[in-house]
Amino acid sequence: MRAITTNCGFLAKFQPELTASVSVPVFTSSLMLVPLVQRMLPPGRAVGVLTVNAASLHREHMAGAGIAADAPVVVAGLETEKEFTGCCSTIS
Repeated sequence: MRAITTNCGFLAKFQPELTASVSVPVFTSSLMLVPLVQRMLPPGRAVGVLTVNAASLHREHMAGAGIAADAPVVVAGLETEKEFTGCCSTIS
């Protein structure tokens, strides 16, 4: 095995534990890209995050992905979109 990836951003809160328990790189979430994108933006701009359920995306998910508590991030949920509500709207 050379790396581990997942397809659910909500697993980001487990990033530190997963990384510590294996000897290969672990990529739990595209949220891990937020700090990189922030460094590319001019001052005063925010990174936008689309998620299946904004109310379920908590601070521990952001922290697990390496996003600082004071980072300029705007989160929008797709809770009202029928394509998403059937599969994973109750993730927490």
